[in-house]
Order: sequence, then C-alpha cells, then structure tokens
Amino acid sequence: MRPLTSEEWGRVRALFEGALAVAAPKRQSWINQHAPDKPVASEVYELISCYEQWPDFLEESANLGLVAGDVPVSPLVGRRLGPWRLEREIGRGGMGVVWEAVRDDQTFQQRVAIKILSAGLQSSSGIARFVEERQILANLSHPGIARLLDGGSMEDGSPYLVMEYVEGERLDEWLAHSPSLGERLRVFLSICPAVEYAHRHLIVHGDLKPANIMVTPDGEAMLLDFGVAKLLDTGSQGLTQTRTRLFSPRFASPEQVRGQPVTTAADVHALGVLLYLMLTERQPYASGSEDTLEVMRAICSDEPPTPSTAPVPWRKALRGELEAIMLQCLRKDPEERYRSVHALSEDIAAWRDGGPVRAHRPGWVQRARKLVRRNRALSGAIMLAVLSMIGGSGVAFWQAHQARQERQRAEVRFQQVKRLAHSVLFDLHDAIKDLPGSTAARRLLVQEALEYLRELEATGGNNRELKSELAAAYMRVGDVQTSLGRASTGDSAAAMQSLLNARRLAVSAALANPGEERQMQQLREIDIALSDVYRQQGDTKTRRELRAEVDKISAGLAARHPQDRKLRFLALWDRAWTLGEGGRAEGGKATENLGAWQNALSAARDVLALEPGEPEPIRYLARCYRNLGDAYKNTGDRASALESYRQALAIDDKRASAEPASAQPKMDLYFDLVASGWEHHDAGHEQAAVVEFERAARLLRQICASDPDDFFARLELAKLLITAAPSWQHFRREAEVIDRLREALGYLEWARARDPNNLDARLHHGWALVELGDAWARRARLGGLQASDRWREAAEDYTKSLAALSGIPAGSRFDDGVGAGPLIERATSQLALCRSRLVNGR
Repeated sequence: MRPLTSEEWGRVRALFEGALAVAAPKRQSWINQHAPDKPVASEVYELISCYEQWPDFLEESANLGLVAGDVPVSPLVGRRLGPWRLEREIGRGGMGVVWEAVRDDQTFQQRVAIKILSAGLQSSSGIARFVEERQILANLSHPGIARLLDGGSMEDGSPYLVMEYVEGERLDEWLAHSPSLGERLRVFLSICPAVEYAHRHLIVHGDLKPANIMVTPDGEAMLLDFGVAKLLDTGSQGLTQTRTRLFSPRFASPEQVRGQPVTTAADVHALGVLLYLMLTERQPYASGSEDTLEVMRAICSDEPPTPSTAPVPWRKALRGELEAIMLQCLRKDPEERYRSVHALSEDIAAWRDGGPVRAHRPGWVQRARKLVRRNRALSGAIMLAVLSMIGGSGVAFWQAHQARQERQRAEVRFQQVKRLAHSVLFDLHDAIKDLPGSTAARRLLVQEALEYLRELEATGGNNRELKSELAAAYMRVGDVQTSLGRASTGDSAAAMQSLLNARRLAVSAALANPGEERQMQQLREIDIALSDVYRQQGDTKTRRELRAEVDKISAGLAARHPQDRKLRFLALWDRAWTLGEGGRAEGGKATENLGAWQNALSAARDVLALEPGEPEPIRYLARCYRNLGDAYKNTGDRASALESYRQALAIDDKRASAEPASAQPKMDLYFDLVASGWEHHDAGHEQAAVVEFERAARLLRQICASDPDDFFARLELAKLLITAAPSWQHFRREAEVIDRLREALGYLEWARARDPNNLDARLHHGWALVELGDAWARRARLGGLQASDRWREAAEDYTKSLAALSGIPAGSRFDDGVGAGPLIERATSQLALCRSRLVNGR
C-alpha cells in the first residue's frame, strides 16, 4: 500500500467521521458512495473495521497508574476472585481494568495485580484477545516481564488474569524526575532484553509505550501489558497474518497504521519512539497535535525532527551516532531498521562505552529515493537532476567500486564468523563433550557461540544453507543448556529458546526446499530434543504432539528408502517410543507397545550386523533392550522384563569399562540399573533392588565428583535417593533414609537455584519433602520422649512440600506419569494428622 498524501489523509478523516454517523449496516455502501478513490476507501474500511471491534482503539490509553481517590469507589472493592481479594483500582487501559489485590485464603501473604476485561469489550473477539494475552504471558518467564501467576473467570464469564505486582513508577512518571542522559540510557537498555526475549519466543508486543513499562526502585524496567501482543506465524516467514490495528497511535509503526502484516520490526520502531521521547523529551511525530488521525498520517509520511535540535541539556551528545541510532529505528521501511532488538541495544551500549556504532544516517541516494516517493509529481525533474549529478561527477562509478569492496569485506567477515562458530560449536565442543568435568567449559563455549549465531542470523539474509547450519548450531546449544541423558548446564528456559530458534530456522529451510530429506532429518532431531524439554516441564500434551511429528517424519523417510536399514530402525524406534511414551504404555496399548519394541530390537540388530563394533548402533541396541524391559513390565511379564534389563546392563557395563573417561556410558548404565532395581523392588526382591540402587548411586556420585557443574547428573542423583527410599526403608534403615533424603534436598535446592523454570526439579523437591515428612512420622509413631519433636519435624516438611508443589500446573506429568496432585493430597492428609497429634499431645 502506497503512503497517502496529506490531502488524502484529510479525506480519510472526514469520511471516517462521516461513516460513524451512519448506522453500522449501511456504512459500507455509504463509504462506496462517498469515497470512489480506492486507497482512501481502503483506509476508511480498515479504520471502521477496527472501530467496530474495538471502539477506543484510536484513543490514547487511559492512566495505568491511578492512585486512591482518582476514581469513585467501585462495587468490586473487597470482592474475592478465587483466593484473591480486590483492594483498589490502580489502572485502566484499552482492554481492561487493573486492580491491586491480596491473597485472602490464609495460606500465605502475597500482593498481586489483577486485570479484568472491561465490561464494554466482553464480545467474543474481546474475550478471545484477552484469553490470548493470558496464554502468551503463560509462555513467558523473564525478569523484565511481569509474571502471570493465575487466571480464571468471574461468575458472569468475564476472564481475569493475576499478575506479579510490580513496585515502582511508570516510565513517564520516572522521566518527570529529570534523570540524566546516562540514567535514561541505562533504563532503556533494561527494556530491550525483555522485548528480545519475547521475540525469541515468536511474540511481537505491538504496544510498547511508557504506560506499559514500570521502572522499579532498582532502576530496572518491567513490561506490564501484552494486551495486543501477537504470536508470529513461523510458517509465513515470521509475519503475523492479522491486520487488525490495535495499538497506541503515537507509538505505532507505519506498517501498523497501514494495517499491513506486523513483524518484530514494529517493536523496533516503538523502541525507537521510546528512545526518541526519553532523550529529546518530545514526540517524533506531530508532537503538538491532539488529532489521532493527524498523528497516524505523520507516522506514515513525515520524517521526525532531528533529535539534536531538541532543547535538552545533553543536546550536543545526541549529534552524530546517537542521533543515527534513533533515526535508524524510525525508518519507514521495516527492512531499513535494526534487524533485531539485540542489534539496537548493542549499538547503544557501544556508544555509551566508546565503541564502534553500526547505525548510520541515510545517504544521499536514500534521501533522494524518499523525496521522489513523497513528491511523485516532481519525480521526473528530480530524476533528471540526479542523473545530471551522476553524469557530471562520476559518482556512480566510485560508489559502485566502494559498494563492491564493502560487499567483499562483508562476505569475508561473514565466512570467518561462520567458520569460527562451526569450529566452536562442533569441532571444539565435540572434542570435550564426553570428558568428565567439561560442563563449565561447554557453558563458556555456548556463551561465545551464541554471540556468533546472533551475528550470523542478523547478517545472513535468507540463505537456506545458512538457516540449516544455524538450526544445527542452535540445537547443539540447547543440548548443552539442558539434556536428558547427557551432562548439561541446567537452563531449561534458555534451552527452550535455543531449540525454538532451531525449529524456526529448520522449518523455514524445509519450506524453502520441500522434500529435502536432510532438512526433514534435522527437524526430527530438533523435535526430539524439544520434546525432552517439554517433558522436564511436565507438558505431556505438547510432548506427545512433537513425538507424533517425529514418528510421521521418520516413517516417511523409511517409506522412501525401504532398503535403508538405519532409516527402517529409526522409524520403528520412533513408532515404539510414540506408542509407549518411552516405555510407559498402559492398558490395551501395552501389548501393541511390546510388539513395537520387539520390532525395533530386531531392526537394531540388523543395523549392528551392517556396522559391527560401531558405538552408536551398540548404544541403540542397549536402549532397545531397556525399553523392551519396560514394555514387558507393563504387560506383567516380570521374568522377561528382568532378562531384557540384564541384556542392557551387560552391553552398557562393557561400554562403561571400555570408555572410563566418558560420562555417557555411565549414564546409560545408571538408567539400566534403576530400571532393573525397580523391577526387583516391585517383585519383592528388596535385597537385589538395594544392590542395583547402591551401584547406580555410586555411578552418579562419580560423575558429580568429576563434573560439579553437571546439572543433569545431580538432578538424577536426587531422584534416585527419593524413589529408592522405600527399598532402604524396607530394611528398617530409617536413619539412613533420612540422611539420603536430606542429601537429595541439597541437590534439589541447588538445581532449583540454577534453573528456577525446571518444573521437574520443583516436583522432586516437593516429593523429597513428602518422603522426609513420612520418615519423621514413622519415627514419631514409635513414641518416646522425642515423639512430639518428630511430629513437628514432619509437619514442617509437609508444609514446605505443599509450598514447593503449589506452582506446578494440575495436568503436568513427569517421570513414569507422576504429577503433583497425588503428592499434594498425601502431604495435606499427613499434615492434618501431624497437627492432630500435636494438639492432642500424642
């Protein structure tokens, strides 16, 4: 859509106001009659459509920082929503009313902010957008974004969401204190990571403005409102397909105003407006106008005033590079802005620290092109003048030569960075990944490699081969950050980001070349890694969806190459895994799952016969035996299950002995021992179970001792100490059980501090406390002088367990289908028993 002229914008304003006076059913025909010019009519249609869905979308947002006394007392004061009691209204925005509320169920004290959908917006579209905001927030966990804590619906069906209560001032209130230039830049830089985080999660905020940003007492910015945020559609090259224009006009981008598809570049533009406002203390477009349509026209057509002309004390500091940074954010063409928020924040940090800045002012060619675009009637004369200037001075030849040299230098630099990233992530990383104690070094490699990846992605354009290589690199980074079965640094949120980046790039590469098998194999591996991260978060539904995609991909590849033994094995492996969720099939699926693992085992033997002695087929063979043992266990055939586990143990024992410096075979052997130990426990062979569990614990302690940063090994050791407690307790080794559970709690507290987003660690933390409470309760039942102290210890542990388990979603399922629900019920009933015993003095 071409930019409208000032005259056309005037006609749009008049027609829009006229259409509002017409009854809604007749508006379209009225516009057709009065606006024969198609661009003008199209603009009026868009505005009317938005108005009908969202009547106040052209209004400036209401105050989101009201104080007591600003509004009359509402009948909602004192009302309870779930466990929360509403205390006072603290803000109103385009979509809802925000209340300050407190926890009111006597469990613990907490202050929150509750957003309720405005009464005038409770249409199906309004409710759908509000619910979408709630889901978007549920997927975000960043220190710069106010957290979603809870949500629900009122009696009339109005949805609400419960947010973290943020102490501080709105950004515009903070600016009123006249902070220095350095303080303004520091606060702006603290906004960028939260926006960048949302973009990595494929979310465009779409409404960045001072009213949506809080500055905490520590001087850190927090994003508060995602009411018009949209998920990016990765199947469409990262563009949202919505054209509904919901935004704050003064902070909107030209593409938002025009109703065009919106990308992350819209947020870069909004950040540019924010930066301009923070540093010049004036708006970049139509600064003195209260006319919203005039502001929208200016955004699309006018260039902002030069920042260094602003009457601020630091005006001279704005000249040059800082000015260029602001203006690059505010380019009309999204392609000419910063490619990412990270690139923008890097330039500001570089200016502050005296480093090189990449932003540059538009050259004369760009300015001439914009002049022609805005003054089409003069374009012929302007073109003649430009051609005359080129012909008279030879500038074109000189510029072409310079451009060629710049392209060559950029290509050399690009290839150097690409080789370096490949060397760090693949060659160097693979050389140390299995060495004991290498996790800390791998973390450093990841941090370094991520910088290379961001630079490559920002400068690499739309090259399919590059996207595929970047996807592989991001997958490797995610594997270092968190992994099931291998040493990892323990950062599930970062791993999720890395793997979602990998998947986005892999999908884009696959769409660019449909049918390319290498791309499909890469997508399969990424989906497997992603499903493991969702497993750690207890998200069974998403995990199953990803495993079904994996199953579909591998089945298709095997069907195209029926003679390929490896592809056949992978298809059978994925099918068996999907049927049983890793060997946990139940009911009628158990027999089907058993047959699937028998087929996979047979195919694994075929691959090993083709490549005798190769490490990967040998490892897969052992894993097939272990999963086959799980399948036999689910059918009730304990003898066959134990035999399958014995086969897996024999293979992995040999591997561990042959590779004493490698942690991977030890971890595989550990899983075999735990599976075998549990089968012995279930069969009543407690002595054999304890022998297997003790050996498994020794293996994990060896790994933890050699690699103190190995998050995965410590978490698994904690799980073993918890789940094996019943076997040790069988032999009345109660004091030992308590010591082991306390050891497990130490590992879990470390794990939760390292990775607060890991719900698996949180669940097992609560589980350990329940088991410890049970151990104290058993000792209390023995009576004696210390019985009351033991009941008190048990009560404290049960109370702590309920706090630890409270934040886990009800439907989450983890290892062997364990969820928080049964543990919460157990802790609640046992806590009541403890209190009863303490009250009665028994």
